[in-house]
Amino acid sequence: MEFDELKKIWDTQNNTPMYAINEETLHKRIQTKKDRTTRLVNLTEIALTIINVGVGSFLLWDSIIDNEGVYSYLIAAFMLFSAGYLIIDRIRRQREANRFNRSMLGDLDHAIANADRLIVLSRKVIWWYNLPILLLLILKLMQAQSGWLTWLLIALAFTLAYFLGRWELNRCHLPRKESLKTLRDTLTEDSIEMVR
Repeated sequence: MEFDELKKIWDTQNNTPMYAINEETLHKRIQTKKDRTTRLVNLTEIALTIINVGVGSFLLWDSIIDNEGVYSYLIAAFMLFSAGYLIIDRIRRQREANRFNRSMLGDLDHAIANADRLIVLSRKVIWWYNLPILLLLILKLMQAQSGWLTWLLIALAFTLAYFLGRWELNRCHLPRKESLKTLRDTLTEDSIEMVR
């Protein structure tokens, strides 16, 4: 007998596929990935909310005490509005988390949704948060006729924030989501082939 024939007989006797996946171990790994993305989303949302409430409140208080111009009030209001938006969006995201079933694919879909949420947050912070604050800050600096050192520090801070935000998006969040989607595609392809 040829080796291939012996192998086929052996495999049929064992009644197990040649390349079996340990589903329990895989599901635990997927749950770990889901838990990690959930922690990252929670940490990001909570940190952004605390920063916005804290800095926004301080700027509002400082503007009232020092009788600052209108742009200081606008920056404070924008930050407090952003905190409110983050809280409402967080509540909505947590409600939507219940729609995922507790299966392996459900947990994987939940992890993908969390990774997608991190991507959306990163993009919003880069464009819809930093840009309005920068514009209001420029108007405030022009009104106060600030010195060149203040302008330089603000320019450096926002340039650094932009590049760090892009780095985080491209090096952390997008690859994480792509990895999870690839795993999902692999699992769904395998299950489709098993049905055939």
